[in-house]
Formats: sequence, C-alpha cells, structure tokens
Amino acid sequence: MGGYAISVRTGSCPRRRKTSSSANGSGTGACTYKQIFTPLYGRGLTYSNMKNLALYDELVESHLADVTSRQSSEKQVTLVTIGQQLLKEYGFTQHQTYLRPSHPEPEKRTSALGTMVCVLISLRTTLENERIATTRLFSAFPDPRMLVKVPQEIIAEHIMPAGMATKKARVIQQAVAFICREYGSDFEELRGKTVGKMREMLLEVPGIGPKAADCILELGLDVPSFVVDVNVFRFTARYFGVLGDDPLDTGNAEQLAQVKVFLEEDLLKDALLFQVLHTVYLLHGKMVCKSVPKCRTCLLRDTCITYRS
Repeated sequence: MGGYAISVRTGSCPRRRKTSSSANGSGTGACTYKQIFTPLYGRGLTYSNMKNLALYDELVESHLADVTSRQSSEKQVTLVTIGQQLLKEYGFTQHQTYLRPSHPEPEKRTSALGTMVCVLISLRTTLENERIATTRLFSAFPDPRMLVKVPQEIIAEHIMPAGMATKKARVIQQAVAFICREYGSDFEELRGKTVGKMREMLLEVPGIGPKAADCILELGLDVPSFVVDVNVFRFTARYFGVLGDDPLDTGNAEQLAQVKVFLEEDLLKDALLFQVLHTVYLLHGKMVCKSVPKCRTCLLRDTCITYRS
C-alpha cells in the first residue's frame, strides 16, 4: 500500500448536526464519496496512483458496518448484512461506471448534468458501448451545457456506438436544455427538496423515466433514491419473497414500484448505502440470480425465501 497505514475507522463519516428527515426526506446527514474518501485525497493518495482498489472497498465496508450498527429493525439489518456479504464477493469501487461528481476516480468526475447525459446514453446498450460513446462525447464536449447548441447530428455521431443515436441525441439535447432552463444547470431548483419532490420534478423532464430519474438522484446528486433495474428487481423479489407467489414480470411497473418501496421504506436514508446496495444487488442479479437462476452456486441460497420454498 505504499506505506500508507489507514485504519478502518478512517473511512467513517463525520457526524453532522442532526436534522429531521422522513422516509421521503432529502436524507440530510447522509454520507457521500467526498466525505468517505477525503482522508485519502488529503494525503495525495488517488485512485490512479494507488493501483489497488482494496483500500477503497475497505472504507466502504467500514461505512456499511457503521450503518448496520445504526439500523433499528431486523429488516434493515438484513438488507445491509446481505449487502456486506455481496460486497465481499464482488467489491464495489471497480464497478462504478457512470461519470459523476463524487466518483472515487478523479478523472471520472463530472457535473450532475453530465451524469444525466451518461444515464441517457446508457439506456438499452451494453456497458462497453456505453463507455465508448460516453468517452467520445465528453472528449469533444467536456461541459454538457455545450450540448444545447450543438447540432443533434453531431451528438448522434459521437454516441453512435451506444445505439439509437438519433433518438438519444434528441433526448439528450432536450433534457439538457430543459434542466438548464427550468432547474439550473447544477439542479439548483431541486436541491434541498424532499426526495419524492425531486423525483417528481425529474420525471417532468423530456425523456426521463423512473429508472433514469433514480440514477440521476442516487449517483448524480448523491440522494438516497434506490435504483431498481431488472437485476436488482429479480434478486430482491426472489431473495426476500417481496411478491409472494406472483410470477416475476420485469416489465410490470407496479411490481418494480413494490420492490422499490420494500427497499427504501426502512433503510437509513444514506446515499452511499443506497449506492453500495444498488451495486452489489445488481451484480448478484446479473451474475447469479439471472432469469434462469444459478441457485447451486449462490452463496445466499440457504437464506433465500424463494429457494427454500
């Protein structure tokens, strides 16, 4: 580790003045990347010169342990404990793909508006093609506000690898223009409002659906709004038996909303906690709890409600 000795407690969040927040609150007091990794950047230790991501995950593990000690119900503890098990299996930091303000890798940081653009590029494409398209677009236009005046065909040309380039170019330009005009380029009009209100306002943006809105909130604005994609949905619904005997339907908006409520209703409103659980639940759903689940190799099968039934 290059001589750096950092205890597990180094990664703990600084305590903040206690403020009131409800289940739909803005999550004031939640810990973000900027806080948990400040001790590293303060010492000049960066993602790019460290080469070993284990220390970053150690800090994240410390944060989850701290969060677990503050959960007040059996369900809360279970949600986080399962996350801790999956974190040890998959890791966390190396799976952070979207450019965003609080990305642990300095060269992958951008504004919340930039995160929104990344989210829109990523829709219905592979991770590899998303990365290629994002790199091409941001290399040419590092400030996403520039996209308001760029001809749509130029945007489409840069994001071509992600597919549906013409449609996405139009949606990206319209969404960026709407945000800058109505909410401020740094989402000033949204900040400080409840999570529910922020989500409602984002859903008014042309081209922004529920999943995109949650991605922008959770990753771009460090707000605790759980992203439920098909992988998170499958794993959560099966492991916790959220839907009972009802067959899983990844296209059923009502079922997706039910799983989202299940995940959010009791968890501590902590942005980093939501980011970690989202990442590891997604990875397990993608790699093990697939459409045809690989139950024999699942490390959680003995406690999975669906498997046991």
